[in-house]
Amino acid sequence: MINIWLKLSLFRSLTFLWATLTMPYISRANDLDKQVQILDEVNDGLSQNIGDSVDSFALIILLLVIILLLYQLWQLHAKLQHSQHMLAESEQRFWQVLKHIPIGVAIYKQGIIQYLNPFTLRLIGNKGLDDVVGRPITDFLHPEDHESVLTQAEDVTQTGESVWGVPVRYITPEGRRKQHEMLANRTRLMVDGEPVTLTIALDVTKQNQMIRDIRQQHRMLDVILSSSPVGIWMRDKDGRLQFVNDAYAEMIGVDKKALLEAADDYTLVDSEEANARKASDEICRSSGSTYRSSEFYAAADGTSMVCEVIKVPLFEDDIYQGLVGFSLDVTKRVEAEIERSEIQKKALEAQHLESLGVLSGGIAHDFNNLLAVILGNASLISKSLPQDSKEFIFMQRIEETSKKAASLCKQMLTYAGKGTLNMEPLELSELVHDMSVLLEVSLLKNVSVDYNLQANLPCFDGDIAQIQQLVMNMITNANEAMREHGGRIGLHTYSIDLAAGDVQAAGISQCVGEVKSGTYVCLEVSDEGCGMDQETQQRIFEPFFTTKFTGRGLGMSSMLGTVQGHGGLITLESELNRGTTFRVFFPISQSGKEQRIEGEDIAQMSHAEKRGKVLVVDDELILLDTVQAMLEDLGYETFLAENGKQALDIYQAKKDEIHIVLLDMTMPEMDGKACAIELLKITPDLKIIITSGYAQEDIYKQFKGISLAGVVQKPYDFQRLQEVMF
Repeated sequence: MINIWLKLSLFRSLTFLWATLTMPYISRANDLDKQVQILDEVNDGLSQNIGDSVDSFALIILLLVIILLLYQLWQLHAKLQHSQHMLAESEQRFWQVLKHIPIGVAIYKQGIIQYLNPFTLRLIGNKGLDDVVGRPITDFLHPEDHESVLTQAEDVTQTGESVWGVPVRYITPEGRRKQHEMLANRTRLMVDGEPVTLTIALDVTKQNQMIRDIRQQHRMLDVILSSSPVGIWMRDKDGRLQFVNDAYAEMIGVDKKALLEAADDYTLVDSEEANARKASDEICRSSGSTYRSSEFYAAADGTSMVCEVIKVPLFEDDIYQGLVGFSLDVTKRVEAEIERSEIQKKALEAQHLESLGVLSGGIAHDFNNLLAVILGNASLISKSLPQDSKEFIFMQRIEETSKKAASLCKQMLTYAGKGTLNMEPLELSELVHDMSVLLEVSLLKNVSVDYNLQANLPCFDGDIAQIQQLVMNMITNANEAMREHGGRIGLHTYSIDLAAGDVQAAGISQCVGEVKSGTYVCLEVSDEGCGMDQETQQRIFEPFFTTKFTGRGLGMSSMLGTVQGHGGLITLESELNRGTTFRVFFPISQSGKEQRIEGEDIAQMSHAEKRGKVLVVDDELILLDTVQAMLEDLGYETFLAENGKQALDIYQAKKDEIHIVLLDMTMPEMDGKACAIELLKITPDLKIIITSGYAQEDIYKQFKGISLAGVVQKPYDFQRLQEVMF
């Protein structure tokens, strides 16, 4: 009976375990109830045939033990499945990493390839794994590395000791031999109980090339620093020299080795020099920025030199590490303190005059715009008035006054070097001779002129009107200087050859302008008048500066502008109560033939273009309105733009209607030149007229290669605008 109960209990337990394990595949609730019902029926049937003599307690204990064992078996089964799943995922991740890792992995046995990862396959020429398995590893190594690789692999497989950081070179055997420098680690790996060699290699080709490049740069830098004529040195944060080139050691007259070995190299030079250098070192360190200074070096042989010194502090993570210095021998440039002062003085004077020129040019340009408005509106009003009316006479006075103001602007532009120039070959002596009658008429009764004109002088390129005005101004100034006591004016013309920078050859004590090498013609005007003191000489070319009670102070400044505009130079010698001598030098013409200003021949507009639509571009709004009124009076329709960008937008929209563009040269955002280029890209044959107060020559130079229909200079009246439009 006990055996029957045991079998029954075992059967029920196994049945319950089977139902539990198959729960994912059946309907657990319904099937399990049915199975339990069946087992209960079997149990009831058997129980009817079994006596009550069975020990129920012992049977229950046995069943519990069996169930516990089965549950543990089920848990082991679940863990095994989970472990297998995790192992499969780990293996998949491993192969994915091995596939994409940028490190070479190779497994070979006795020199025969067993496996190469994709990165290694790419290194040797994008081959497939099947193409390389079974081939000798030496097929893909540099010939010089064959023996060492095989020997190391043999040692690793026999001893089991890994090798780290071994350099090896992979190559592509077919086609172009491309070499890859690798840094490899080799270790022993057991596969199916047999030892193989596992090599993990990092491609260091680029790194090694960088190292070679850096070493090459270091070698080149060493050569440059050592052979440089500039003294170069470097100090650490404690002030001790770490590097000195030969030039610096030679400059201070101390042996290079002694400088580097000295604990304090300042003790090797003069104490005064040392203190000055220490002070500049401290300034450089404390300021944390580049420091420039001049230092005097006294060598042991008694010679000395002046050096320009640049010191640059060195920082790492905002921590001072030292400084590097550069010394340039400038002794020849500053042989004497007086000469250096004169150079600085002349540079300051030139800068001062240039600044005044820029200021004058800017004022004249803006004033021209205002005059253009006044003159344009006055001419419009005059056109509508009867010529015998008082109003017409008043408007004529406004126009005449505006034109006089425009003449003043022209003088200011001439001083700024932006006046109008109509260049042609001129013979200086002939020009002065032709002016002699006019010159003598303007003189005081107690003043006369002594002429000394060299015949057949070389021609120079000049604007005859401006040169005549220049001569007249020089004679007038000499005449005024002798108003009280009278005297003689010396007027001398000659030619002279000057070397670059040679002011002494011309007897020059004060020169404005750069002396360039070449042949010059000179106009010299001297007087026996009151002369000038140094302060007056320094300011004589400033606009609006005058020593006269009356006058505008533009005569000398316009002279300077004329000379500079012709590429010449002007010199001055004067002594108080001893007279004054001005000399003007003009470079001779290279061709000797008449030169034409580029763009002088302005394309004439056809009659068909006289009536159409005009795009007017100017940054002065009031001038835009004035020009619009004048153009509409001439029968044109107008579009207005305040700058180049706005003009482009309007033209893009109205290009089929616009025939002419009246374009200001100087504007913000986009100037006239840039605007003209863009407009001609859209319509290459577009008629563009430039409006400006600057010289036509300068305008055509700026617009070189750009087709212009004409140039109209500000300020212009109704008649001038009508001429250029027709």
